Amino acid sequence: MENKKISVFLPAYNAEKTLERAIQSVVCQTYQNWEICVIDDGSRDGTAEIAERACQRDSRIRLFKLSPGKGKTYALKAGIEAVSEAEYAMFLDSDDWFKGPELFQRLIGELDRERADCVLFNFELKGAPGFQKLVKKMILSTEEEYVKNIMKRQYMDGNLWGGIYKFQLVKEKFTAQNFNHEDYINKYNILKECGKVVILPVIGYVYYVNTDSITHRPFTDRDEYYYIHAKEFVEKMQKIFPGTEKEGEYFMNWVLLFTASRLAENRQGRQLKMYQRIMKTARSSYKAFLWNPYFSTRDRLTFLLIWLGVYGMAHRIYIRIKRRQENSTFCCRRSLIFPGWPVSFCCGILVYPHQLTTRFTCLNFHLRRCRQSSQPAATPSSALQTENLSFAKHSGNCCGLY
Repeated sequence: MENKKISVFLPAYNAEKTLERAIQSVVCQTYQNWEICVIDDGSRDGTAEIAERACQRDSRIRLFKLSPGKGKTYALKAGIEAVSEAEYAMFLDSDDWFKGPELFQRLIGELDRERADCVLFNFELKGAPGFQKLVKKMILSTEEEYVKNIMKRQYMDGNLWGGIYKFQLVKEKFTAQNFNHEDYINKYNILKECGKVVILPVIGYVYYVNTDSITHRPFTDRDEYYYIHAKEFVEKMQKIFPGTEKEGEYFMNWVLLFTASRLAENRQGRQLKMYQRIMKTARSSYKAFLWNPYFSTRDRLTFLLIWLGVYGMAHRIYIRIKRRQENSTFCCRRSLIFPGWPVSFCCGILVYPHQLTTRFTCLNFHLRRCRQSSQPAATPSSALQTENLSFAKHSGNCCGLY
């Protein structure tokens, strides 16, 4: 089994704060036949120096330097073309890391056992599973199944980093795109050549929300291509596979919702030429958001705020409260009793639905504090010590098991 080499492609741009963690999540794997291809896309910080030190420590780590501004897919394409000998390919963003030291061993074992061309797995986002949990592994074997699952985003999506693929298929089918969030096109082109795809009920990847990364930078007018290409992709798939109507409607409108929410977050986005076009299209698509079964409660709440024109305000209030909570020793500060708790509670449900129980606990805490404030004074410090409800922050242990 150890004779099958895995090439991990790691594009990096100004990633000096997170690159070492990403690299170490590969180094700590029990399966040792791997190589890391770090592709530096013209970083202006210490990214290249960190990668060079890693190369000196381990000969299996390689660094490729590109001129600035090429973009993520061009960086990946350069790395893929530079590799000639590998059995499998994996993808890792410089902000993220693989979870579990036995992940590679398990993936290789599953590829051999099922004679599959690709194995996919779940990911973790803010301490919770990114996809719905599987009870047992799922096996897909037709192009229509691949298309449906990419578009409905229940157990997989269009991101390349959530799986391991036969390298030869990646090398033949991967193409550089000139717009962001383009992974789903390459993933479809790769998967449609696969004879069998396995989805494991395991979390093998941690997605870290880095507001400084290119994925989370403010939108520009070029980002409208994400929705335009997604719409074209859905229309093409529905002609080939007529049974994908609901999945296609969901995927196209989910991209629309994502784009609209990112534009509404800040003043710069609301000043773009495409802002009014996207908002008009989103508001006119209300039937899909109301009746398509794949939309979650959170998606519908987000759409409602966008339809009412208050999403940007709600987002700013939430960010302000979140920062105040992060700067406090306790999540429930007395200064937030009125009027902070209803906004914090509602925004918390919207942005962190998996923490609903915690939010109800915080609401109950606020009500108790309100009653206590009308009674004779007790020692504030002792009262707070008995009500320590601080949020548990996600551990950064890249090799921790789920």
